[in-house]
Amino acid sequence: MLQHPKQSTHKFEILPETTTKLNYLSQVNAINLKKTLIIIGAGRKIQVFEIPYVNGEAGQLKLIQKLKEHSNEVLALQFFNLPQQNDSFISGAAMVDNSIIIWSQVQNPNSPIQYSMQYRLKGHCDEVANLLIHPIREDIIISGSQDTTVKFWSKDLQWSCQQTMTEFKTAINGMAINNGGDSFVSCSKDKLIIVMRPDQQFQWSVKQRIKFPQEVIRLCFITNDLLVVLPHMGTQLHFFTQNEHQHFTKSLDHLNLAPPGEKCFALFPPCYSPITETLIIKNGNKVNVVKFTFLSSKEGVQIRESEGGWTCKLEQVIEYKDYFLFGSMSKDGEYLVSYLFDQLSIQIRKFTMQE
Repeated sequence: MLQHPKQSTHKFEILPETTTKLNYLSQVNAINLKKTLIIIGAGRKIQVFEIPYVNGEAGQLKLIQKLKEHSNEVLALQFFNLPQQNDSFISGAAMVDNSIIIWSQVQNPNSPIQYSMQYRLKGHCDEVANLLIHPIREDIIISGSQDTTVKFWSKDLQWSCQQTMTEFKTAINGMAINNGGDSFVSCSKDKLIIVMRPDQQFQWSVKQRIKFPQEVIRLCFITNDLLVVLPHMGTQLHFFTQNEHQHFTKSLDHLNLAPPGEKCFALFPPCYSPITETLIIKNGNKVNVVKFTFLSSKEGVQIRESEGGWTCKLEQVIEYKDYFLFGSMSKDGEYLVSYLFDQLSIQIRKFTMQE
């Protein structure tokens, strides 16, 4: 991994007019592909906010709906991204509830945007804090639970659980899937990373077990062949690259991150935008902003990252007063949405370039 040459820096800057008081604990949020809606877990409710724009700039959030189908705290939220899904999303909830709900927009003459529950998926016997939607096949949902299992759900006429992975002995900390949809990784409290791949019928099988020296709390794909891993309370971001045999190996390189402070936990999954080539990854009371650059050969062809054709650097560290911090990033990398426990508010930052 090479060092960056000197260049303009990119940072997330606060948009003060978007800060919205909530007066409740929120442990998860998500922003839709069009950047017009933000959904927020508000205890056992989900609040749907519209993002109004004035002269192209985001303004004060507008609450348009409260959804009340979960019986315990909402811990996971993910929007579908394909246009035909029309801003549908999924949610996962804490123990006792243990369910996944699929929400879709419905026609309402009194409001242009209204959601209702379309399906409730039951199968986990403990809280569901990890949810993924397959990047190509959006009829496939992957869920990870405190019950130590990962479940693969798919839709034929109805949604149903097609497969359960029972490789872990402890709760699932994190999950990630690459943009090609052919590599899925998950990690748990037992210091294990498991790599799975699907066959032509989309039955998933374990292809690799990686024993890490520490508990892994966050992982994220940067490209199809480049995976980043952050251990619990770690100060270094680790890199795994995939070789021609589809085997992930740990790089000798690492990136130093800001120290995490006193505590950290697995909620607030990392987010990477290939558009801005920027990763945001929480570590304690800090959000690290990591900028990647991919090199090209003389012929203008991008070099495989496994051949050393990429660099990265810590571009920004956003420090908050409390480690009780939750957030998400828009798919294009423009907006960072954060929940601040000490202020009981939602805050939006915009990605800007600085000379």
